[in-house]
Amino acid sequence: MRKNRFFSIRCALILLTAAFCIVSCGQKDTCYLYDISEIDIQSVPSTPLTGTKLPVDMHNCNFLFVDSMLIIQREYFPPYEVLNKYTYDTIITIGTHGRARNEFSMIPLNFTKQSFKRNGETILPLMDQDKCKQVNLDKTLQSGLTVIDRVSMGVSYINGSAVLYGEDYENTFAYIHGYGDLLPRFFYIDEQDSLENLAVYSRYPENFTDSETHRFVEGNMYKQPDGNMVIQPLNSMSYIMFYNLEKRKYFAVHIKGDGTLEDGVPQDEEERNSMAFQDDVALAKDFFFVLYWGDYDEIKEADPDYKGRLLMIDWKGKLLKTFTLHDWVNRISYDPDTHILYGGNFWFGDFYSFGVID
Repeated sequence: MRKNRFFSIRCALILLTAAFCIVSCGQKDTCYLYDISEIDIQSVPSTPLTGTKLPVDMHNCNFLFVDSMLIIQREYFPPYEVLNKYTYDTIITIGTHGRARNEFSMIPLNFTKQSFKRNGETILPLMDQDKCKQVNLDKTLQSGLTVIDRVSMGVSYINGSAVLYGEDYENTFAYIHGYGDLLPRFFYIDEQDSLENLAVYSRYPENFTDSETHRFVEGNMYKQPDGNMVIQPLNSMSYIMFYNLEKRKYFAVHIKGDGTLEDGVPQDEEERNSMAFQDDVALAKDFFFVLYWGDYDEIKEADPDYKGRLLMIDWKGKLLKTFTLHDWVNRISYDPDTHILYGGNFWFGDFYSFGVID
């Protein structure tokens, strides 16, 4: 029965995609359909930030802090190692390969960094292809086996991104990459698996080719802890998209002086292949951090030790602080209990503490 249910959802997605294309054709001739404001990062003095190296190997790892745990995500089975965040001792591993309800057919990755409380227990949602398996961490730690609270509609990390929301986290907000001439698609999905389409773009930037259409409006989604906002930093353009799931309000912020969607795809090959935002964020209730590399080549000439810039932004899109990094980090996470920011290097394995930031 559940197999048929998810097959029906996939069919619904196809039909909504067709409807989306028809609706989009009638929208205004700007790429993005909502308001855009500018962030001037030069107007805020940048504070140098130097990390303290920690004895944890983060090679090929993503990570997040949940309660007293440091959860490390690797791209092989079992993909999750849960550590005590104070001693770094391993508590348990999660995510065995198999077909049972509490096992995973593919490596379950949580690129949205979402976790939440339900009935006082901590839930970690993991994507297993197009299903979201909601792991109950408290019961998992007690039993020593992976305990799944619920299975809901999801989106494979290969195809897009999805976050849970609602009073009981019963709803899903989902995004699916575009491809070819097909624009990215956004959907509200309720607990009965009814889908509602959201149009975000009317067209792609100018001068694109089929092989690179989706990349310029692509990025993971991240939800505000205990709030209703969702952000989506675009990897290859200097935009952060905001989605208010409660009020159904949408807007974007753009880094002043950088290329815009209306400018089209850069013609210079080096500029075209550069990255604006590293595809990782650190989340707090009142603000979030993003890694910005859009000015890397320019700053590097004057500061040989420059390794990128960290932007601290509130959930209304206001720039609060900027930090200059001198340690190579491309993964970040914020511990809401201690207010400490951490950074890791996916390629070399270094792990840093940057101290208290609030």
